[in-house]
Amino acid sequence: MNIQSAIIEGINKLKRSRIQTAQLDTEILMAKALGKDRKYIVLNNNKDLLNENLEYFKKLIKERSSRKPIAQLINKKFFWNSEFFVTSDTLIPRPDTELAIEHILKLSKHKNTMSILDIGCAQGGFAGMIAEHLNDFTYTGVDISEEMISKAKEKYPQHNFHIVKENDYSKVTGKYDVSLVLGILHLHESWRNTIQIAWNHTKSSLILDLREIFEETVEDKNKSYFTMDINGSNEDYSEVLPYNLINSGEALEIVNSICTGAEKISYYGYSQDPAKTAVTPNHKIFANVYLVQKER
Repeated sequence: MNIQSAIIEGINKLKRSRIQTAQLDTEILMAKALGKDRKYIVLNNNKDLLNENLEYFKKLIKERSSRKPIAQLINKKFFWNSEFFVTSDTLIPRPDTELAIEHILKLSKHKNTMSILDIGCAQGGFAGMIAEHLNDFTYTGVDISEEMISKAKEKYPQHNFHIVKENDYSKVTGKYDVSLVLGILHLHESWRNTIQIAWNHTKSSLILDLREIFEETVEDKNKSYFTMDINGSNEDYSEVLPYNLINSGEALEIVNSICTGAEKISYYGYSQDPAKTAVTPNHKIFANVYLVQKER
C-alpha cells in the first residue's frame, strides 16, 4: 500500500469516529510513522510503505479513533513545516492552532492581503507559522505578559505587539479578517468580555476555544484554579488564575449570544486531562474549539 492509499483509509476511519480534524490528524500521524515531515508526504504520496511503517501508522490511527489526543500519541509535534519537541513544560501546538492556519489560508485565496488579531499571542509564534505560507498579511498580537511581548517584538519586529490588561483592550483598534483567542479564555475571569472584544474587532472569522465539562459550570477560583509563571521562565508559579470549566450546553449558548450576526458557528471538541498545575474537582475535561463566521 502506498502513502496516499493509507492516508485515505486513515481519514475515513477517523471520520467514522467523528474526528473533525480527520485529514490533518491523519497526515500528522503518517509523518510520525515515517519519521518524516508533512512536506515529504505530499511529495511522495505514491511511494509504497514498508510493512512496519504501515502497521505503526494503523496503530496510531486506532488510538486516535478512540479520541486519544495527538499530543499524547507522539512526543514531538509536527506543526505544518516546523517541528516542536514536546516535554512536560512545553506548550504544545494544538490541533486548533493548525485549524486556524488552514482557515486563514483558505480565506487568503480570495483576498490580496490578510489581517490577523491574536489575543493571548505569547511570543508571537503564530505569526512565524503564517509567514511560512503567506507573504502578504498583517498581524497584531496582544498579551498581558510584558516579558512575552518583549520577546515577540524581538523575534518579529515587522509586526505589531501590545501589552494589554484583561479588562482593557483599548490598544486594539480596527477590524481584522481573522481574530484568534486560543488557550486563554479558561484563565480569564472576564472571558465573556474577551470574546466580545474579539468579535467586535472581527470582519470575517473568530476562532476561540473553551474548556468544557458535562457537569455544572465551575467559575469559582476557590474551587478551580490554575497556577502559572506568567512570564514563561518556569521558575515562579505564583500567579493564581481561575480555571473556568463551562458546561458544554451553556458554552454554545453563550458563544451564540455574544457573537450576534454570526452566519455560522462550527465547533469540535477533544478530551484532555486538566492542566498539570490546575486544581479542580473535575478529572476529565475537553477543549471545544469554535469557528464563528460573520454574515457576508
